[in-house]
Amino acid sequence: MEENVPFMNGNGPVPSTELDDHEDESSITSATFEMIDTQASIIRGRPEPIPYMLPSTSVASPSSKTSPTTATTSTSTAASDDEGSGEEELSSFMESYDWEKEKMKKNQFYDDGTMSFFWRAHTLTTLFLLIVVLVHVALFENAVEDSEYNAKRGMMAVLGFFVLMGVTVIPDGPFLRPHPAFWRLMFCCSIVYFLSLIYLLFQNKDDARKLLRMFDPLLGTELEERSYGGNCRIYDSDLPNDPFHNVWDKFDLFVPMHFFGWWLKTLILRDWWLCTVISIMFEILEYTLEHQLPNFSECWWDHWILDAMFCNGVGIFVGIQTLKYFRVRTYHWRGLWSIPGYKGKLKRILAQFGPHSWIEFDWKPTSSLGRWLATLGIIFAFLLAELNTFYLKFVLWVPPGHWLNLVRLFAILFWGAVCLRETFQYLDDPQCKSFGRQSWMVLAIISTEFLIVAKFDSVTITKPIPGHISLFWLIGILILAIWTILNFGYFRRVEDKGPGPIGSSKSDSHLSILRKKAILNAAGGVPAVRTKSFNVHFRPKSS
Repeated sequence: MEENVPFMNGNGPVPSTELDDHEDESSITSATFEMIDTQASIIRGRPEPIPYMLPSTSVASPSSKTSPTTATTSTSTAASDDEGSGEEELSSFMESYDWEKEKMKKNQFYDDGTMSFFWRAHTLTTLFLLIVVLVHVALFENAVEDSEYNAKRGMMAVLGFFVLMGVTVIPDGPFLRPHPAFWRLMFCCSIVYFLSLIYLLFQNKDDARKLLRMFDPLLGTELEERSYGGNCRIYDSDLPNDPFHNVWDKFDLFVPMHFFGWWLKTLILRDWWLCTVISIMFEILEYTLEHQLPNFSECWWDHWILDAMFCNGVGIFVGIQTLKYFRVRTYHWRGLWSIPGYKGKLKRILAQFGPHSWIEFDWKPTSSLGRWLATLGIIFAFLLAELNTFYLKFVLWVPPGHWLNLVRLFAILFWGAVCLRETFQYLDDPQCKSFGRQSWMVLAIISTEFLIVAKFDSVTITKPIPGHISLFWLIGILILAIWTILNFGYFRRVEDKGPGPIGSSKSDSHLSILRKKAILNAAGGVPAVRTKSFNVHFRPKSS
């Protein structure tokens, strides 16, 4: 998926220093950094410290209302000065993506004049066409006396006009390819789907099933759920003509859907560990809930070999290779008519359906308690959306291969791509204070789908979980809770007391904190904002 930043190749920012005109002047000397690297050389065993080249040792502020100050620090000061609870902030304020650089580059996207028609909003043209359609319906069409036909047609007109209006006036999202209007369309469709779920939630079970007949008259018939368990022998000697019939029987529609699904999920999550954890957790959930849905009952080799290792694993692997290709690719765009030859123009047209630029997601789940809880929330939302797929078709009697299921899956995939991009920036960008609109909508959709299942078939989802399964989940949750408390409580306090053995992660973390403290102490203040680079605005310490 592309990012709304041209000419971006995922490289980190270049360290620099800058102050706003209204801030107090400060000085950061090269000796400060050399002193810290001298200590790093002793601990890590480097032969020589790495010299720092700074553009200036002081920055003057003409509008500053306080007298100029020059702060210096020593090795003992940098090593002993304890920031207490602020160290968690210090340990992450230089590890974020350079979002300020992205926001500045956002304005570099422009219309080069070769496809101007497709990049203009056309707000007045759209309004004129809508009014023409309404005038035609009001004055020139013959009235139809069929009430059901008029109701369906009127509802479709309302939805169509709403989506068209939204595509025209809603602000652009984070993605540009293939066109910003496509992602505005996806957002409008998510609103329509969410409102449809709200309407469905206020119906009873039978009426909800009847409403789906508006899309397909064949719907509304109870389905026979297929069980993939039973005879789990890979080689069945009782049938010598087809001894592997149990294996061939498992190759149905879900096999390619698993593969392509996890390939695309990897592209939107952009993290191998996160994809693998979600894949394994869903197989565990199928074990847990097979007493509720027969569809979850599978043989052990179907769970772990065919699904987890073959379909999901190969899909994730192909997704990772695709991510590597997008990461190393150079993103430099030229106008279509400035490219010589038909082959070059054809490649440019096809590239329009690929990323405009690329950002590699580094979720850093163990960097802080907040990021850890957010990562757990992402995993939980992913798994709940997967479960909703199976429970909704079971409750509303929609066959697995029906086009309604496929449309929902692809729509959630597009919504999820924008949702995860917005969520990553919300977690990583200290200047991003509001939750993304598509993220908000996706969470609302997932929650409403689950509530529909809970209302229409509470008997199924409240069937008691077997005792050994409950014990397994209880032990797992306890281990997760204990690890969270130890990792973000006890172990973090131990790390704050000083560096560990040479070459350990504890030693590296302590050196990182020392270097950040030296920057702040040399500036005579504390950071006003957190960012990945050294572009930090300082404010003086209060006396």
